[in-house]
Amino acid sequence: MPGILNISEASAIGVHAMMLIAGRPGRSSTVPDLAAELKVSAAHLQKVLQRLVHAGLAASTRGPKGGYALARSAESIRLGEVFQAIEGARSLGACLLDKDRCCMGTCALGDMLHSVSKAMAEQMRARLSDLVRAPAETDGRSRKPGPRFAKRRALI
Repeated sequence: MPGILNISEASAIGVHAMMLIAGRPGRSSTVPDLAAELKVSAAHLQKVLQRLVHAGLAASTRGPKGGYALARSAESIRLGEVFQAIEGARSLGACLLDKDRCCMGTCALGDMLHSVSKAMAEQMRARLSDLVRAPAETDGRSRKPGPRFAKRRALI
C-alpha cells in the first residue's frame, strides 16, 4: 500500500500545473510546455486546466501568445480550492464504508479519521504562493526557479 491518502491523478496534475504557472508570473504557460514538464498527457492536462478556469483559479488566453495564467494572485489561491475545483466538494472524515451510521455502533476509526481530517483541512489552507519557490530563494548555485512543496510534517 503506497499510502493511506490517495489523491487522484487529476488533482495531482492540477496542483502541480498551478504551481508551475504561479512560478512564472507575468507570462502564460502553454499546455504542451506544461505537459512536457509534468510528463503527463496533454489531453488530460487540458481537461484539468478547463476545470480550473471554470472555477476561476486559472485564466486562458487564445492566440500565438496565449496559454494559461493564474486568474487571481498566488497569495489568494488556497490548495483546497484547487482540489475542490477538480474533485468537487468532499467531506473529510466521512465513513470509509460510505454509511450514515457505522454498522459497528461506535466507529473504531472515528477518532483517527477526525484527526486525519483536521490535519488535512489545515494543509488545504496553504496558499499557492507558500508552495512555490520564489526566484530569490536560490542558494547561489545556478538552478531553475520553480515550484516545490514546503517541507511539511507528515500526516501519518
